[in-house]
Amino acid sequence: MRPAMMVWIMAAALLLQGCGFHLRGTVSGSLDGHAIVISAEQPYSRLTAATGRRLRQMGGTLAATPDDQAMVLELGTITEDERTVSVDINGRPLEYELTLRVPVRLTDPQGNAAAETATARRILIRDTEQPIAREREKDEVREEMMDELARVIAEMVRVHAT
Repeated sequence: MRPAMMVWIMAAALLLQGCGFHLRGTVSGSLDGHAIVISAEQPYSRLTAATGRRLRQMGGTLAATPDDQAMVLELGTITEDERTVSVDINGRPLEYELTLRVPVRLTDPQGNAAAETATARRILIRDTEQPIAREREKDEVREEMMDELARVIAEMVRVHAT
């Protein structure tokens, strides 16, 4: 390698180190060997399916009924809130924040319980000229938010399992 190239590589490495950049590597811990029972108020919802899929991807085994070795994941009812973030000169909403929340309770085989609320937020622009497109976009964003909630819940299970 030419000396000039080495100087540039070293300079880039120093700049990245100086700004706080760090490589992340792989997440330690998986759900291998853990049985998980998902108990949900809406057992056939997108969130329940996405959470089960995430847990299987992380190595967990989904069990149909709880036993003395299974962790129990309870998903509550999803709540949705809309909050206006900005308005135009006439006072009509331009942007709003869509928030999805779901209460989550995780009980390990020893009976220790952890309760949290998983939350996903997005800022959306209200298109007053195309209401059908606006509703379609909102539905798509809601689906993305369900996937994000599933990721957050699966990470919560992983953290409590290790």
